[in-house]
Amino acid sequence: MRIFEASLLSWTELEIKVDDLGGFPNFDFKIGDKIIFGTKYYENGNTYRFRLEYNQELLGNYIHLESQGEDLPVDVTKLPRQDNFDYYYAYDGDDLGPIYHKDYTSFALWAPLAHKVILRIRGNDYSMTRSDKGVYRLSLDGDFHGELYNYIVYINDQAIETIDPYAKSGNANNVKSCVVDLDLLRGDSFDEYLPEFKNKLDAIIYEGHIRDLTSHKSTDIVNKGKYLGLIEKGRKTSGGNPAGFDYLSSLGFTHIQLLPVLDFGSVDETKPDKKYNWGYDPMHFFTLEGSYSTNPDDPLSRMKEFTRLVQTFHRSRIRVNLDVVYNHVFYANKFALAKITPNYFYRYEGNKLSNHSFCGNDFASERAMARKVIIDSIKFLIEQYHVDGFRFDLMGLIDLETIQKVYDAAKSIRPDIMIYGEGWDMCCVSEFDENIKFANMKNHALLPGVSFFNDSYRNIMRGHGGKAVMEENGFLLGNLSYIDGAKFALLASCVETIYPPLFTTVDQSLNYVECHDNATIYDIFNESIECLNTMRHLKLFNKVLLFSPGIPFIHSGQEIGCTKHSQHNTYNMGDYYNQFDYDLLDKRMDIVSSFKAYIISRKTIAAFKINDPKELEKVIEFKNNNGVLDMKIKPCYSQTSTYHVYINVSDKPVKLEGMENMELYVPYALRDYPININFTESGIVEHKCSICKEKKGN
Repeated sequence: MRIFEASLLSWTELEIKVDDLGGFPNFDFKIGDKIIFGTKYYENGNTYRFRLEYNQELLGNYIHLESQGEDLPVDVTKLPRQDNFDYYYAYDGDDLGPIYHKDYTSFALWAPLAHKVILRIRGNDYSMTRSDKGVYRLSLDGDFHGELYNYIVYINDQAIETIDPYAKSGNANNVKSCVVDLDLLRGDSFDEYLPEFKNKLDAIIYEGHIRDLTSHKSTDIVNKGKYLGLIEKGRKTSGGNPAGFDYLSSLGFTHIQLLPVLDFGSVDETKPDKKYNWGYDPMHFFTLEGSYSTNPDDPLSRMKEFTRLVQTFHRSRIRVNLDVVYNHVFYANKFALAKITPNYFYRYEGNKLSNHSFCGNDFASERAMARKVIIDSIKFLIEQYHVDGFRFDLMGLIDLETIQKVYDAAKSIRPDIMIYGEGWDMCCVSEFDENIKFANMKNHALLPGVSFFNDSYRNIMRGHGGKAVMEENGFLLGNLSYIDGAKFALLASCVETIYPPLFTTVDQSLNYVECHDNATIYDIFNESIECLNTMRHLKLFNKVLLFSPGIPFIHSGQEIGCTKHSQHNTYNMGDYYNQFDYDLLDKRMDIVSSFKAYIISRKTIAAFKINDPKELEKVIEFKNNNGVLDMKIKPCYSQTSTYHVYINVSDKPVKLEGMENMELYVPYALRDYPININFTESGIVEHKCSICKEKKGN
């Protein structure tokens, strides 16, 4: 009889499987030269289980077969699922990865299951030394800036080659990690160019994708699809209008939010034009995506170019937010963290990976080292690249404590940081473990500094979307049964009206009607309504969004009515379905002029800076005037005028009661642009002050 499998089920339980039923062989369980004794407590066919005398260290466990004179390694990969694994092995130091110095570089890798780790660099193999908490260490003399390296990690006597999960860059497709002198590549933040940002309600967020904003054929952008392409100045459309950076910086938004720029796995960085992807398939939490670099095989190139991108936006008074994906990974078994410490970084339901993300795996953010890598990644992106905020993909799958610690750590570095995300309770993940609270909207009161995408606002204003058509049109598509719901939405969903509040403060509501997911509002118009004045509805949607309390969020191309050609989930469908259409921009510059005017006007109205729901409720008053919703904004703070936002969702002019003798004025920001105040679309107007009898709000 031979033992063919031995594994630790827990710190004190050993399971042995033999290859036949001819009797159990004599064996010793050894740690080094020390023999550990156990008591058999289970036997079933060819499987035996033993209770060991005391908790075991992981390193170097073997079954020694007396009769055969050989050792069999014990499988230790089941132990990370033990509740107290973090108690024994969680590490809180700040020195993981390569730490560069001019004369030496220190390497540190958390690999508690490994009994040996080799660093392979410059064609040489170096054995690393195991230290407390399962961290392997090595220091090499010399200048290693720009050098490529990998680790060979031995678990159960099996050699696993892997990149460094804490490396800050790598070569094409991240085959090898790179040592980097971070100080050399950090660059100036140019924060002094940024306007003061103490109130999150001053934010206007514009979402865009590096490739989408630069790839269209009808511009003279040189570095199409690249970091550098997004910051080229002086570029034009075929119609002579500003393109790329010049167009974006002219709109007036305060923050650009970039779809994922951390290394993702679905695009071959050596052939970046062969495949398209949004980037929600992470392969690394520190290294930038190389397909957006002009030289993906140079680990330093992507870092330099992205640094320039942030600097250029900062110098134009625009902050940069990043869309980050920490709720799942691309290939569960190929992700470096999971290769080095199997069964630790994912959630399980029974023996299967939890899949509330619908991406095949859910990252176990509540575990100490999973939480640590998320926080360390965020801190690095702020400190190295000076980014200004983070949008968390499927934030509701991340535990609440991690998001709170992320917020605290980020704010300690950058006080004006923005942290927000998708607060959905994905497939009722909140029921996954009663001991874990998740960062979803249900727990908004426990995350006062964090904002959430307000799908209630979207559904009320736009409607509920199916894959083919809207299942139910929203208020702005003519559904007057939603008029009371619209009042709730226009109070940032934080004041009780016909619905209970969703948020504690106004700045927790991130209002949107379109994002990269699902159909564009232009396509929804075409799917949902017959005989529609599309351009009027486009202006209506954008205007109401920008005149709503809360934080407005605009998807790139939304302002001019870009289309996905009736496709909804275009994450990998290519440029034709996703790119910003600069030919369309040339045709609709008048729409852009109106869009800019809405942004200017929003910035001048003090009521949009109110964060207390009780104060907001005092300032905003609603009236249903012949089917037109009149949102009256009363004077507050420095605002001495009263404003009205009239929202007419019908396709006909409406005569308003009580307005016959009132003198109305278009605010200054709108005067230079064609704006129609005949109530066939929404209009923001100012009435003459009855006290000082002067026009206010100029």
